[in-house]
Amino acid sequence: MSRITGIYSFSQKAQHCENFQRYTIAFDGEFYNYRSFLPLRHSCEGRNLLKNEDIPHQVRNDGNDEQQKNDILLQLYIKYGKDFVNKIDGFFALAIFDNQEQTLFVARDTVGGRPLYFFKNDDFFCFSSELNGILAYPVPRKINHTALFCYLQLQYIPAPESIVENVYKLEPGAYLFVTQNGIDKGACPLANADKEASALAYTEAQTQFKTLFENALQKRIENTPKLGAFLSGGIDSSIVCALASQHIQKLPTFSIGFSDNPYFDESKFAELMAQQIGSEHTTLQISQAECAEHIFDILSTFDEPFADSSAIAMYILSKKVASHCSVALSGDGADELFGGYRKHAAHLRLLQPSFTNSLLKTARPFLQHLPQSRNSKLFDIFRKANRYAQTLSLSNADAYWRLCSLQNEEQAEKFLRNAYNNIEYKNLKNSYCTQLNGNISLNDILLADQKLVLANDMMTKADRMSMRNGLEVRTPFLDKNIISFANSLPVDYKIHNSVRKRIVKDSFASFLPAELLNRPKHGFEVPLHTWCTTILREPIENLLSQQFIDEQNIFNWNAIAGLRSKLQSGNPGDAAAQIWALLVFQVWWKKYFS
Repeated sequence: MSRITGIYSFSQKAQHCENFQRYTIAFDGEFYNYRSFLPLRHSCEGRNLLKNEDIPHQVRNDGNDEQQKNDILLQLYIKYGKDFVNKIDGFFALAIFDNQEQTLFVARDTVGGRPLYFFKNDDFFCFSSELNGILAYPVPRKINHTALFCYLQLQYIPAPESIVENVYKLEPGAYLFVTQNGIDKGACPLANADKEASALAYTEAQTQFKTLFENALQKRIENTPKLGAFLSGGIDSSIVCALASQHIQKLPTFSIGFSDNPYFDESKFAELMAQQIGSEHTTLQISQAECAEHIFDILSTFDEPFADSSAIAMYILSKKVASHCSVALSGDGADELFGGYRKHAAHLRLLQPSFTNSLLKTARPFLQHLPQSRNSKLFDIFRKANRYAQTLSLSNADAYWRLCSLQNEEQAEKFLRNAYNNIEYKNLKNSYCTQLNGNISLNDILLADQKLVLANDMMTKADRMSMRNGLEVRTPFLDKNIISFANSLPVDYKIHNSVRKRIVKDSFASFLPAELLNRPKHGFEVPLHTWCTTILREPIENLLSQQFIDEQNIFNWNAIAGLRSKLQSGNPGDAAAQIWALLVFQVWWKKYFS
């Protein structure tokens, strides 16, 4: 589980030396289907996909899986060129240098399971799995205010932008081919829709889905020692654990609970599922005191600002699980593929004009004055209703961006003291939303979510939090064949009569207790408001003080002061999440710019 970093000079060739072979490869990730490409000269069960006489590189048969994977990747690259990326089933960032031709090829998997940053000037091109790796080179450190504007809305920075000006993130499925003449960029898009699957009857689709999922799971558990699984108590992780437990006796499963905040504690549902499948379950109860111990370690994990607060729970979970397992299965990805979020049901309602929509549009001025908070069930309903009402006057593309955002553009602008590049911002936004203009369906929304939310938020969170603790997370729902299958299904197979992830639930209903199957989705949330008024009070006082804000010269103090006052009021809304995003940025800024 090593990260990759490298540099390519435009001014001088690589030095030849006796031990320098023609090809050098750096690979960060997992290559599940590599065994299918092993030469099968002496087997009647298959055919030799790669003939030795065709390629100047041999696969070593020394029992070292990692070495064999790298050798096979080189063979595929030599034989198929850039198209070899589509043959890899897994998640990765990779780089291949051809010492003879003096070319460099870098690529990232189509889902975004591993990150890849890069920088270029007239003298050199450098790349790294981490922004830290880029900043180790002579790269100018200047805040990208367009990226910061996006961050204040989304809580993360979508590729290709990064928080440092002129440093970019390679988009999922993209590649760069670097030569002395410059850089060519291309893309291998997300798995295309399966035309045959789109014609399946609902019962046939369930059967195929179960087969695809079983195959995806097998790839991720085969020959994997010290394997465990996250079990949150939700539908997706429960399905993963239920099927994995059929192959692994006493499967180690793990969940977390908040011992001093029952509203956010779902551990009882995880324990119920664990009892049904007979897993060796551990509930990791965490307290505010324990969170306080980890909070700044968590903040230092991200090499650019990332404020999805569920990363806190993910970090603590990964840290504890890593002491038991080296690999953990996860249910990530199902929501973005099959319509599992509340916002997906909201989008569907937006696309179907109704009396309720008209009523909420009229009632918006009233809704704005109702108390709103994530810490109360009733006040959270008011918060969601107001948020939904805001989208009723927007285009499909703008409504999508708003429902992905913590705050709208006007609110985010109030915090910035420096101007952002409006053209760059609109181009970035349009790159994710262009396909949402005009006549669209929920499937268009889900595809946008796979590109924006899944790649830039969910995968980033899982990668950084797990890798920081030496744990590899594998996601069966994000198998290439399942993505292709999911993207082909009719909307009705995903959301039907207010039932979200319909085909997922119906396909695996026999594996799930009724209490789990019928409960509303809660999400991997943390008691952020409580923490902001207790364990985070001191860092908020220091890093969001008027003196610090004025000296820093990035944010407007009046907007910060208003937000801090709102946090202490009886109508905090999303103030805790907004303050958390600002605090995350401040910790990052002190580390790299102070």
